[in-house]
Amino acid sequence: MNAEAVFLAAYELISDPKMWIQGQSIDGAGRCCSVGAISNPGSRGLYQDWGLPEDAVYGALSADLPEDPADTLTPLAYFNDTHTHAEVIAHWRKTGEREGWLEKQS
Repeated sequence: MNAEAVFLAAYELISDPKMWIQGQSIDGAGRCCSVGAISNPGSRGLYQDWGLPEDAVYGALSADLPEDPADTLTPLAYFNDTHTHAEVIAHWRKTGEREGWLEKQS
C-alpha cells in the first residue's frame, strides 16, 4: 500500500463514529483511534511493523499538532483522545486535502 491508500483506508474506518475510539489504539471489536487506524489497513501490527507509507501518513497527520503537555502520548494520539469525533475527522480531512489524498470540499 502507498501512503494515499493507507490514508484512505484509515480515514474510511474512523469516519464511522461507531468504529472510532479514544484511549487505546485498537480494541477487540476492531474499533480504532487515529493511530490504530493507520496501522489497521495493512494488518501489519502497530508501530514496529510500520513502513514508509504509514510513516508518511502519521507524519502528515501529526505535522501541525501540539505536543501532549504530560508527554505521555504522541501528538496524534493526544489530539484523538482530547477532541470530539467531528474534530478528529475534520483534522483528517484537512490533512487529506493538503496532501492531495482527498478532494477539497467546497
